[in-house]
Amino acid sequence: MTQHRFVAAALPALACTMLLGSCASDNTVPVVRAERAAASPVAAGAADRLGVLARFTSCEDVAPAIAVYLHGLVPGPANKAGPDRVNCTWEVPAGAAGGTATSSVEVVLEPGTGTVPSPSLAAGPGLVSIPDTAIEAAQGIAYSMSLMTAGTSVIATQIELPDVSVSITGGGRDGQPPLDGPAAVAAAKRLLGL
Repeated sequence: MTQHRFVAAALPALACTMLLGSCASDNTVPVVRAERAAASPVAAGAADRLGVLARFTSCEDVAPAIAVYLHGLVPGPANKAGPDRVNCTWEVPAGAAGGTATSSVEVVLEPGTGTVPSPSLAAGPGLVSIPDTAIEAAQGIAYSMSLMTAGTSVIATQIELPDVSVSITGGGRDGQPPLDGPAAVAAAKRLLGL
């Protein structure tokens, strides 16, 4: 059931990225985590990694982890960072001609629920598991979903640890965006200090 919620929640974000270049994910994947949080209480040790979120006082603190993918992009107007949530977007400037392979990047960090979905979640239709020893050692899971249409593609990657989750979405033109699942996992590890 969780897999279907992730797919249903991620599709609007993917479509939004494709059609508009970039959209905040306030009402997409976090809804999945909110539903899962309601079903399972946060474990006693869940606050341990919340200090990770406090390290980011602005999206300028997030940018170095994905700097190679931000060429030609500008910060989104609704960026925010704080100890309870980080939501950062970068997009092609209004009126700019398409000279960059990446048209948008979004990074969201949020507190975890204390639990992590089963690895079988990533075995479902449309989802791809991304094995990573550091993520697994932190009792986490990483998976992605791709959506491609004529001239545009979007890859949404989710990294879930018990105490924090990271969503990284890259949208691009003319084939795969350079910010694919493994690249997003590498960026998330830099953000998490893994």
